Amino acid sequence: MSNPAIVGFSGNITRPSKTHAFIALIVQDIATRHGLSSRTYDIDDVGPSLGTARWARDLDAKAQAILAEVIAADVLVVGSPTYKGSYTGLFKHFFDLIDPTALKGKPVLLTATGGGERHALIVEHQLRPLRLVRGLCAADGRLRDRQGLHRRRAAVRGDPQAGGAGCW
Repeated sequence: MSNPAIVGFSGNITRPSKTHAFIALIVQDIATRHGLSSRTYDIDDVGPSLGTARWARDLDAKAQAILAEVIAADVLVVGSPTYKGSYTGLFKHFFDLIDPTALKGKPVLLTATGGGERHALIVEHQLRPLRLVRGLCAADGRLRDRQGLHRRRAAVRGDPQAGGAGCW
């Protein structure tokens, strides 16, 4: 039996990236606390075949391996930088290639970075409708606040109180 894994996926298309760093920090925190193996990827890791793929089978071998790792992960942390009030197009396209039932029951933490309070609703209005998760935990803007850490840990444990409206 392999070590349970947490995988982060960032919709950033440039490096260095604040979004990638944010997701990697969350992934590392959870992995360390729960003894999970971890990896964090971004759009650049997937490569150019993503832009032309109509189906997962159209991806090159490297991109298919990353997609398979995302699907096989025990926990996901996903997020995107905010561009014009939404996530990046290739971020959505990546998740459109995944059968929605493949993520059923998997804890998925949604994150986003933005230019200020005007981007605060991206998680609720843009990421949540992607149907990656059944429940949602939203942080209050501070990465290291105690309540946010408690909610992330509860989500990883599968605590039903961690998701949905009760998380706000």
